[in-house]
Amino acid sequence: MKTFSHRYGLILAILCGVVFTMGACNRSGDQASQSQKQVSVPDDGLDCDSACEAQVKVQSISAGRLKVTEVQWQAALASGRASLAHDPEWVELIAEMKGVICQADSQEFRDWNERESKKSNDDIFKGGKIGNAIMPGDSPEVDEARAKVAKIQIVQYMYQRDEKSCPAPTPKPSAR
Repeated sequence: MKTFSHRYGLILAILCGVVFTMGACNRSGDQASQSQKQVSVPDDGLDCDSACEAQVKVQSISAGRLKVTEVQWQAALASGRASLAHDPEWVELIAEMKGVICQADSQEFRDWNERESKKSNDDIFKGGKIGNAIMPGDSPEVDEARAKVAKIQIVQYMYQRDEKSCPAPTPKPSAR
């Protein structure tokens, strides 16, 4: 059974492969020199604070090799958050996440993981190419692809954060 982190690793590897094929993995140094602007976190019901947003930005830019301005990134992040917050299926999956994440060996977790995987794949592969995220400039297709990258990374961040809160598994007694 593939775990959540392996699935995202595979998706991100495929995305990066597309990026390498297009020859766009060289990041320009101007991103590091751009000033960081403080932006307030919207009250959309998502449990993604400023630390979450900062990590999502790092993950999205490194995973997708995005070359975006701060304005383009903020637009992608806002669109990705709105997409998650206004999608009843995502809202339900995110709400269930904390309840099942520490039960990785349970049927309830496997059912949730299967539904989440299907939803992620539907969002990634339907309605436009996620590979458009690396394209320069602004267009509806590029903006939508960047929002998808942000959305995927928000869910991944929340999953990893919640997974860290799980108690350590109890060691099974050894049979001697």
